[in-house]
Formats: sequence, structure tokens, C-alpha cells
Amino acid sequence: MATPRQFRILMKTLDGAVARALLKAVREKKVVIKDVIEHIDDEQWIAEAISLSEADITGATEEVRDALKKAGKLAGKINMADPEVLSWLAAESSALVTAISEGQREAIREVIAAGNAIGQSPRQTALTIVGRVNKAGVREGGIVGLNGPQGRAVANAIYALRSGDPSQMREYLKYTRRDKRFDGIVKAAMKAKKPVAQKDLHKIISRYQARLLKTRADTIARTETLKAVNAGHQQAAQQAVERGDLGSKGTVYKEWIAAHDRRTRDDHRRMDRQRVLLNEPFISPDGDRMMYPGDTSLGADPGATINCRCGMSTVTVYDDQ
Repeated sequence: MATPRQFRILMKTLDGAVARALLKAVREKKVVIKDVIEHIDDEQWIAEAISLSEADITGATEEVRDALKKAGKLAGKINMADPEVLSWLAAESSALVTAISEGQREAIREVIAAGNAIGQSPRQTALTIVGRVNKAGVREGGIVGLNGPQGRAVANAIYALRSGDPSQMREYLKYTRRDKRFDGIVKAAMKAKKPVAQKDLHKIISRYQARLLKTRADTIARTETLKAVNAGHQQAAQQAVERGDLGSKGTVYKEWIAAHDRRTRDDHRRMDRQRVLLNEPFISPDGDRMMYPGDTSLGADPGATINCRCGMSTVTVYDDQ
């Protein structure tokens, strides 16, 4: 069986591929801007028009499948045609689409409200939502793929920059993911006590949105890769037991391996080396139940899984020990 270090190395090589696939799906999403303008007061319509489907994120789900396969092979032999494996992949694909879509609805609501508050035209609000497609055919800006809090951050940035209030614009300059190359424009507007010009606002907000999207894609990629890597380990071990390759003369356990650094959750640090039977869940101090780090199938709170970097290992205790 693979060591925790091997799994962490594997994760680092895989999550970048998932993030790139997600960003590609967003850039290639086809949205007709005039239709969005016509339906600018219809949240439901816009949400359906810009939402990513399972077909859109096929590239990302294929990378997750690859992570599961590679992790399973690292842990032993894994049959990717096994019904449980196929069921897991189908469920994860559906859950990922649902999570992205639900987050986007809140983001749309925030951006529309901000546009209305500052008297922004339907066209400008629509462009904030879907972004622009440049001469190279690449989408720039937009909230496709962002979640609710990120949509709120975009809305707050728009409101601050168009307010003409230096104190509000100063708040924008605290945003860590802003593009600092545009700070001079913002400072000049602050000095003049005037709103940032609309043409400059688009450039500033588009770059801010792009950076938020990269952050969102990286977060999803780390979370989904971690889940796939540990699920692959779990599936490989279960299949080995069923084949009689593991545990025929002993009992198979699994151990939680915490990532020991400042970013590790206190609960996960306390779970380090927790040992349970292979087919039983790990239980966190808060009561979250997970078959493996990153697992959400038993209702674990997102706060226990998002950006988790823990791993697991299997241990066989033989009857004569």
C-alpha cells in the first residue's frame, strides 16, 4: 500500500489538471449577451442560461476519474469498471454541478442588486454577469463558476468603485485578489472624489473576477482531487479484500493521516492516526462521519472537507499478532 507521502505527491500532480479543466469549461461556456440583457430581471432564467452542465465539465470529471484510477493503482489493483466505482464517479459529477449552480444563483442575485443600487444599465450588469469574449475567443470576467460570497465581493467592489466615496473606494484597495496595476486609476478617482469611469470599471472588475475564478477553481480542484485520491485508496482496499488479497488471515483497518502544518484543521489534527475498520467511517470530534478524508456521502459538513489535505492508509492486523 502507498505511503501518505506518495498520496500527497500524487495530489499535487493532479489537482492542477482539474483546475485547468474547470477554467476551460468557464471560458468556453456559450452565452448570448443580448438574451441576458432581455432577461436581466429574471434571476431564474439567467441562472439556467449560464449554469455549467455535466457536459460542460466533462474535462474536469475525467481528471477526477483519472485521480481515482491512479490513486487506486498506487494502493494496489483497482477495477475501474466496478459498479461501486462507476456509481461514485456519477454521484461526484452530479454533486459538483449542483454545488457550482447553487453558488452561482446567489452570486447572480448579489450582482443584479449591486447594479440596481448604482443605476447601472442592463447591458453593464449583464456584462458583469457573463463577461466579454475577446478577439481570441476567450471569456474575460463574468461570474460563471463563482460562488455566493465571491459574487458578493464583486458586487461590493462595483458599488465601492462607482460610489465616488473615497472611504468606500479605499475598502476596495484592501481586497487581496484585486489587480494592483489598476490601483492608480482608483486612487485618482478617490482624489477627485468621483466614481471610477465605466470603461475603467469593466477592466478592473474583469481582472478581479478572473482572479476570484482562479481561486474558486483551485479550491474545487484541491477538494475534488483529495476526495478522489482517498476514494481510490478506499475502493482499491475494498476490492482487494473481496478478492482475498487482503485480510484473509487478519483484519483490515484504515488510519487517518493528518497534514501537520498551520493550515490543518484542529479536528483533523486530533483525528491523526485514528484507526477504524475498513468499512466503517472515521468520526471527527464534531461528529462528522467520513469514509475517507474529503468524503461527503455521510453528510459531513463542507467545513470538514473543503481544502482538506489529509490522507489515509490501510493497515492489516494479522490474527497471530
